[in-house]
Amino acid sequence: MPAKLNIGLSRKVGEANYSSRGASVNLEVELDSGTISDRQLLRRRVRSLYAMARRSVEEELARIFHPLF
Repeated sequence: MPAKLNIGLSRKVGEANYSSRGASVNLEVELDSGTISDRQLLRRRVRSLYAMARRSVEEELARIFHPLF
């Protein structure tokens, strides 16, 4: 039986004059029973999704700060 996994990450960066900018991302994936039953595979999948979320947030923050990025 498949299950859904939701990974979320957000980051806020302080700026001058009490300002800030932020970005967040939420990923939802459906996992098959083989992934769920294999702890090592599940951990790798979760780490991979968090890494993807982290890269996306960092890229978005860079794009907001440098619009031509």
